[in-house]
Amino acid sequence: MIAPSPPTQADPDHLASPPAAGPRVAQRIRASGPTLFTLLVFAVSVWVRLQNIDLVVTADEGYWMQRTVRFGAAIEAADLTATFRAGHPGLTVMWTGFLGIGPARLEPFLDERYAQFDDLERAPGYAALLGAARREMVIVVAGLLALTVALSWRLLGAVPALTGGLLLTLDPYVVGMTRLLHVDTLLAPLMAVSALAGLIYWTSRGGGRTCCSRPWPAASPCSPRRRPATCPSSPAW
Repeated sequence: MIAPSPPTQADPDHLASPPAAGPRVAQRIRASGPTLFTLLVFAVSVWVRLQNIDLVVTADEGYWMQRTVRFGAAIEAADLTATFRAGHPGLTVMWTGFLGIGPARLEPFLDERYAQFDDLERAPGYAALLGAARREMVIVVAGLLALTVALSWRLLGAVPALTGGLLLTLDPYVVGMTRLLHVDTLLAPLMAVSALAGLIYWTSRGGGRTCCSRPWPAASPCSPRRRPATCPSSPAW
């Protein structure tokens, strides 16, 4: 009978060591960086713009309040024809203001005696009405600024996104301008989001080249041997 051999100590070189958690944690932090900074931009943008938001009333906001109230009255009455407001494009502003005011707060101002902006400005409760519309504008602007940062991070990288996000969030002029019920409040943020989204889409599809600014096969209509007369010369990018 053969006696069992005594247990041997395992070679430490052959022991499977668990993977280090440090690199994985750092990788997760880097991956979640854009999301965390985007959320931070949104939260800080809202908080900064809500400070003393009712301190000053601008002259143009009376016109936009009148347009918003009449627009909301038309929506409440299901009169789509009356939603058309002549004089200035600003449908996004009117929708935002109306959603911030809400049907219950709007009801006392549905009367035709508030059809003119100066009568509306003197009406009891006008300040609360304007404040509600402004707060909704702040939320929308903060969302657009956060989206601008996220798109910038994807298109340009971390440093431009961080720098631009801080400037858009804390610059005094931008803060003051982007908490009013006015078309200019949404104009620049919407243009920035549109431009960045367009550039991302364009570059993801091989943008930066025209039909005549890249090499083409010999059978291509825009190849040097078969360049049509209508094909412009290649621009210098």
